[in-house]
Amino acid sequence: MLFRSQAIMHSIDTQEIVNYYGTSAEAIYRSMSTENWAYPKGCTAYYPYIGGAIPSDLSVVNPIYKQYVLHLGKKSGEYLTEEEQVKFIDMLLSDSEYGKYSKDAYGSYTSLKYTFTIAGASEDHPAFAAMSHAAEFLNSVGMNITVSKDSNALTKLTTGSLDVWAAAWSSTIDPDMYQVYHKESKATSVKNWGYPEILRNTNKYSKENEYLDTLSDLIEKGRETTVQSQRARIYSQALDVVMKLAVELPTYQRTDLFAYNENKIDSSTFYNECTSYRGLTSSLWTVSLNQ
Repeated sequence: MLFRSQAIMHSIDTQEIVNYYGTSAEAIYRSMSTENWAYPKGCTAYYPYIGGAIPSDLSVVNPIYKQYVLHLGKKSGEYLTEEEQVKFIDMLLSDSEYGKYSKDAYGSYTSLKYTFTIAGASEDHPAFAAMSHAAEFLNSVGMNITVSKDSNALTKLTTGSLDVWAAAWSSTIDPDMYQVYHKESKATSVKNWGYPEILRNTNKYSKENEYLDTLSDLIEKGRETTVQSQRARIYSQALDVVMKLAVELPTYQRTDLFAYNENKIDSSTFYNECTSYRGLTSSLWTVSLNQ
């Protein structure tokens, strides 16, 4: 499951999703709001897009990707050819030191058939183009991917019944990761990460269980101190483990937009130290109307 998920993540161009919003969104590389004090400043993509430029810093990427591009002699800013991209995905999926899937006589991974689900009934969705392009590429490699819209997707997420899906999450100012990522959490989110299956099959998913143990230990350590600098360091490590576990690919963070009539409202009286958690109207009682 781990290398299958990595193959999918490397095939999604998250910049396409950011571009959907023009200038009103920014790329995000860990599963936490960039406004949170615990968000690892300066972090970069753990699963670089397979069709994108080679990152300048390879110390924070999937080690398999790093080993592959260095073996090819690729330098920062260069690109993998289409053939090199296909070989990388095949390396992750096929019978090797990494993957365990085999192709049939027609060049298809018969056991790798998945649906990429868009939450909603419209193709006008920030992730639709990126998922569609990823599906086209993975299908060319031999997987069988279908992109589907589903207005009931959010309901299905409560049971963990979707293979791969795109939906928006909100994030609180509290960086505690227990409810969403701890192995003993009872929240519905862990069903979407595949925790129940991973924990039931410890032999089959030995590496995933190793990551889950490490992640859960870090989450517990983060709860043991109130020193913000120590907690930030612990959560940074925990967020890296989430990426290694390959259960979630962070994509973007929206910018809040407000529209108002300056002829009616004295804009100087708005709350002016805005964050993702406090907007212009957070102190509504201070806002004055123009006379």
